[in-house]
Amino acid sequence: VLSNTSKRRAALVGELPGRGFRAEWLTDAICSGEICHEALSARAGASAIVFGWTQRSAAEYLDGSGVALAASVDDADLLVGYGPDTISTSSGDAPIDFRRSGDLAPFKELFEAAAAKNLPMLCANPDLVSVDGADGSLLYMPGKYAEYYESLGGPVVLFGKPGAAHFAAALQAAGVSDPTRALHVGDSLAHDILGAATAGLDSLFVVETGIHASDIDALTSDAVTRLASEEGVPAPTFAISKFGW
Repeated sequence: VLSNTSKRRAALVGELPGRGFRAEWLTDAICSGEICHEALSARAGASAIVFGWTQRSAAEYLDGSGVALAASVDDADLLVGYGPDTISTSSGDAPIDFRRSGDLAPFKELFEAAAAKNLPMLCANPDLVSVDGADGSLLYMPGKYAEYYESLGGPVVLFGKPGAAHFAAALQAAGVSDPTRALHVGDSLAHDILGAATAGLDSLFVVETGIHASDIDALTSDAVTRLASEEGVPAPTFAISKFGW
C-alpha cells in the first residue's frame, strides 16, 4: 500500500483490514507520514508549529522525533503540515475550519511571519483534497495550505506521491525490480497518475469514488484523456469507475 496519509506506518497498517484489505495479502505499507517523521528525527532538538488533526495529537506525532512544539513562530525552527484541523503550539491546539471550508485566512499572518524567517514546512500529506467517506464531499488537506505557504515565499518539502522516491520505496518493499510489472491504483491525477508515470508504472485511475468524480460526466477514454490534459499530467493507462476488494 502506497499512501499519502500523514499517519505513522503502524497506525496505517493497523486500520487497513477494517478498510477491506486482507492482512495476508499485505506486503508492506509506505506512507508519507512515516517518511516525514524520519525527516523530523534528523532535526532533533528543533521546535515546530504543527498543523494537526482534531482526533490525532500533534505532540503524539512528534513523539520520538526529538522535535518539540514551539511556543510561537518567533521561536520555531520549522512548520509541520500534518493535518487540517488545528494550529498546535506548546500552549495547546487552536481549532480551525480549514478541512471543510478551505479557508486559508487562519494561516495568513502566521505564514507571512514564517516565510519572512524562511522557515521550512515539512508536509506529511501533500494531497490537496480527499473524499469524505461518509458523504462523498471533498475535504481540504495539508497540501493545499502548503501550496499557499509556498506562494508566500516559504520553502516547502513534500513527502509522498507523486515523488518518484515514494514509488521506488514501495517497489522495493514488494520485491519488484521492474516497475513495468506493477500497476498503481489511485484516484488523483496529480499524485497517483503523475507519480506512477514518472516512476515507470502503469496506472489504474479510479473515477466515480475518487476526487475527480464531478469532473467526468461519463467514463470514456476521451473524457479521461481530456481531463488529464487539463490537469497537465499524462493520461492513465487504464480507468475504472469503482475499485474495491
